[in-house]
Amino acid sequence: MKSIITLCALVFSLTAFAQDTVMVFKSSNVNLNLRGENIQKTTDAPTTITVDFKAKQLVIETTMPEIKELFRNQMTQPITATMGEMGEEFSLTIDKNIFAHFYLDDRKMIMFTRNDIHPLKWGLMLKEVKEGVN
Repeated sequence: MKSIITLCALVFSLTAFAQDTVMVFKSSNVNLNLRGENIQKTTDAPTTITVDFKAKQLVIETTMPEIKELFRNQMTQPITATMGEMGEEFSLTIDKNIFAHFYLDDRKMIMFTRNDIHPLKWGLMLKEVKEGVN
């Protein structure tokens, strides 16, 4: 009986995870470092981050030219690795050397950093992130 309950719980959890393969985040509170210049803005149109685990891609939608320049107009990035359990805190490796760090607890923040450039010269922080907004 114990093994049947365990098996049912495992199937249920895998089914729940399989349905949640796309996560959407929005924020209008942006703090970025571009070429060593710190830019802080609250925008009218929010920046949207869509993470599709099944397709292994992250899509950034924004009207801010500074964010487009930061990502060299490559607004769809491949996810090459996930770090941490998918929960309130996890990170993704996108492209070759870009990391996306998700802090979905009280901080409600997403940060993008690189492993080859100091965060004060290249980095993006989205604050007051709202989850699951279409």
